[in-house]
Amino acid sequence: MKQLLLLPFIMLMLGVGAYANSGLPDQFSTEHRNLKSFSAISLQIPAEVNLICGDFSFSISSSEEMLGKIVTEVHNGELVIRFSKNGYDQVTEPVNIEISMPRVLAVEINGSGSIQSQSELSSASLSLEINGSGNINLSGLKTETLSATVNGSGTIQNLKGTTNSLNLQVNGNGEINIPDLTGKTVETSITGSGKICTGATESLHAEIAGSGDVRYAGSPLKKNVEIVGTGTVTAMN
Repeated sequence: MKQLLLLPFIMLMLGVGAYANSGLPDQFSTEHRNLKSFSAISLQIPAEVNLICGDFSFSISSSEEMLGKIVTEVHNGELVIRFSKNGYDQVTEPVNIEISMPRVLAVEINGSGSIQSQSELSSASLSLEINGSGNINLSGLKTETLSATVNGSGTIQNLKGTTNSLNLQVNGNGEINIPDLTGKTVETSITGSGKICTGATESLHAEIAGSGDVRYAGSPLKKNVEIVGTGTVTAMN
C-alpha cells in the first residue's frame, strides 16, 4: 500500500525535474579560432575580454548557440568581434574571450563590453576608445603617447606608469580614472558631466564645457584652464 502511495509522488518529482532541466542554458563550449596579424581590437558585443601580451591566440567561451552568432575577423590589422547579420541584438548568456597578441596599438569598445589586462602592454602609441557604457581596465602600460576617449557613460581605469603625452577626452558622463598614470604633457577635454583623473609633470591643459571635473596629481610647470559652465579643475596634492 505504501508503495502505491509513493508512486504518484515519485512521478510528480520526475516531472518537476524534467521541467526544471529543460530551462537550463546550453552547456558552455570553448572555441579556439585562428586569428593573426592584428594590432588593434574592436569589440562590438557585450563580452568580457581578457587581454594578454604574447604570441597570437584567440579563444571564446559561451553556449554553442551564441558562438554560432559571433563573427571574428581581421581587417587591415584590426580584429573585429561582432554579431553576424542574423545574430542576437542582445546577449542573454555570458561571453568570455581571451586574446593574446604581441603588440597593442588600439582598443575600441562599441556598447557595453569589457576589456581588461594584467599584462604590461608596450607600444610607441596607444589609442583607447569607448562608445557607450563599456569598461577598459589595464593595469600595466608602457607607451610614449596615449589617447583615451569616452563617448557616453563608459569607464577607462587603473592604467599605471609614465608617458610623454596624454590626450584624454570625455563626452557625456563617462570617466577616465587613471591617477597612477603620469604624463609630461597632458591635454584633457570634457563635454558634459564626465570626470578625468590623471597625473601631470610639465604641462596641463584642461577644457570643460558643462559640469565636468578634472583632477590631477603632480605639480605641472604650466597650467591652462578653460571652463564654460560649472566644471572644476582640482589638484589632488
